[in-house]
Amino acid sequence: MRKKLVLSSLFLLCFSASAEWKFLFTTQIEPWRPGSKGMKVDHYIGEYSINAESPYIEIEVLQNFTTMESGTGPKRNWSVVKQEKLNCTQENFSTLSFVVFSNLNGLGEVLESFTQTQIKWKKIDSDEAIVELHRIVCSNIASR
Repeated sequence: MRKKLVLSSLFLLCFSASAEWKFLFTTQIEPWRPGSKGMKVDHYIGEYSINAESPYIEIEVLQNFTTMESGTGPKRNWSVVKQEKLNCTQENFSTLSFVVFSNLNGLGEVLESFTQTQIKWKKIDSDEAIVELHRIVCSNIASR
């Protein structure tokens, strides 16, 4: 189990440093914090694979988190690289793994990492960013 986690983290580290990311959209989180406008999150997509035999799409996602205005707290910037599995027809998704980095663009020190041992499906509408990601990716696939 530990070996699988280490290997997955190394894979994501290598992928994040070499991936060509395509910008998709920006969201804002935590605008309610006192003295702060919250954080800006830029969402990017990297490589994705399509299995013609199934409705699933696996994608690599980069999220850059940037403090918009530091109130009393320090300015923080970090990033997350995720591997997501989408089911376009059933409108659900599963996060297979993620790595949190201390700097933007999947660079810096690894702060946290996680690899799912079993696929846990969630409805697309349970996450604002994944709704938009699903719309972009699945409509792009459907138009091929």
